[in-house]
Amino acid sequence: MGKLEGIVRFTGSFDGLSFYKLRGKIVVRKTGGFKGDAIKTQANYVRTRENASQFGYCSRAGKALRMALFPFVRKIREPYMHNYVVSLLIQIVNFDTLSLRGCKTLTLGLASDEGRSLLNGFDFNKELSFKKVFPVAYTVSLAEGKFVVPVFKMGSLSFPVGATHIGLQFLLLRFDFDLLDYQLQTSEVCYFAKADSEASCELVAPAVGGNGSLLGLVFASFYQEINGERYALEGCVLSVVDLQV
Repeated sequence: MGKLEGIVRFTGSFDGLSFYKLRGKIVVRKTGGFKGDAIKTQANYVRTRENASQFGYCSRAGKALRMALFPFVRKIREPYMHNYVVSLLIQIVNFDTLSLRGCKTLTLGLASDEGRSLLNGFDFNKELSFKKVFPVAYTVSLAEGKFVVPVFKMGSLSFPVGATHIGLQFLLLRFDFDLLDYQLQTSEVCYFAKADSEASCELVAPAVGGNGSLLGLVFASFYQEINGERYALEGCVLSVVDLQV
């Protein structure tokens, strides 16, 4: 890399050289990097093409999954949510041992025990897990669309400063990882008051039709009640609590 001297000051490419500004000075280097046509056609770039194809597929699936859950994931305020979800899907797709590289699918990845275990229990808030927020026993029935919390002691929950309630909502998501189609149904929100000694609830979401995997998720958020109104606080979570492929 050289440094341009003299009165000429410009950026861009010229005669196989690239000129650009670095720390206030114009520097020059040979034009390099990947060649688009070579990547598309040459045999020595086949692995690059396979990786790009697989990444693009997982990126599209990740976007569709976030859009399906957008009313909830937007409340988590994770700036790198897309990268976080795509990273999960790339791990899952690698468990498809039947397809060729570059053509692996999430459907076949989820057919494996390892792939399912990655998605089942996944927390969309990587800084806070549902198990930490709600360390209480529960049962899930995807067939009935039910999330049931038997009677428990409220003292088992840890509330952040200012929080007076925690709210839970059950989600049923039918997601087709092949076509990237989805349907979402949600239950009502069940609120637990910090001041109560014990509590329980049964959340029911309407059935969802269609093809694809069926995911049961729980959205949990803390609230502060002021003059009879509840205001959501930061620190909400969204977690997959059951999965049927």
